[in-house]
Amino acid sequence: MKKLIEKDMPLPPHTKLDYYECYAKIVLEEMFPKQFSDLIISDKPDLQNAKLSIGIEVTSSENSSQKEVEGLYTKWSYQNNDKKERIREQIEKRGAKLMNGVLSGIPEHDSFDRIYDTLNRKLEKLKDYELFEKQYLFTFSSIYTTPTMREEALFEMRRICEPASSKFYGIYVLVPGSIYVFDLANNTTCEKKITFDIQHFQAQRAREMVEQEEKSIG
Repeated sequence: MKKLIEKDMPLPPHTKLDYYECYAKIVLEEMFPKQFSDLIISDKPDLQNAKLSIGIEVTSSENSSQKEVEGLYTKWSYQNNDKKERIREQIEKRGAKLMNGVLSGIPEHDSFDRIYDTLNRKLEKLKDYELFEKQYLFTFSSIYTTPTMREEALFEMRRICEPASSKFYGIYVLVPGSIYVFDLANNTTCEKKITFDIQHFQAQRAREMVEQEEKSIG
C-alpha cells in the first residue's frame, strides 16, 4: 500500500499530479476567470481546455537552489516556533530571506535571462504538442521587475517567438506577491498583485489536490 504523505513534510518527488501544475491551474482560474476555466491537468501541454481551445505549458525558470528553498519554506509553514527558526536559518544560508512570513527568493540579478531560456526551450517542444488555438506558457520565477523591464521583456519575448512555427499567445510569470502577464498577441504587459495570504492559500490548496489524488490511488 502506498505510504500517505506526511502533513509537515515536503511532497515526494513523484506524484500522480504535479504540484506546480495544480498551483498554476488554481492561479489562472482564480486570477483570470474570463480567460481560463475548467482546466484539465494533462500532458503536452500540461493544462488544457479543449472546448475553449486553450493549452498551457507549466514550467519553472528558477535555479535548483531556489527550488530547495521553496521546499524548506513549505516545511517551515507547518512547524512550531522552535523548528521554524532552524528552517529560517537554512533558508538564509542559501541566499533567500524570510520576513513576516513572506519568502523572498534567491536574487536573480533582476534578469529575464532564465525566462528567455525557458521560452526558447518550450518553443522547440511546442511543435510536438497537441495544438490549440491559444497556447500559453506559465512559469514560476523569483525575479522582481519594473514596468520598464517588463516592456523590454515583452519586446524580447515577441522577438524570440516571431520565427517559430508554433507560438505562445501569452506568458504568465508567477513570483512572490505578483503575477506578470505578457500578452504577446496584443503586445501588452501588466502586473497583478497577489497578497501573501492568498498566495499561501493557493499553494496550500495545490498541495491538497496532490494529496487527495495520492489517497485516491493508494
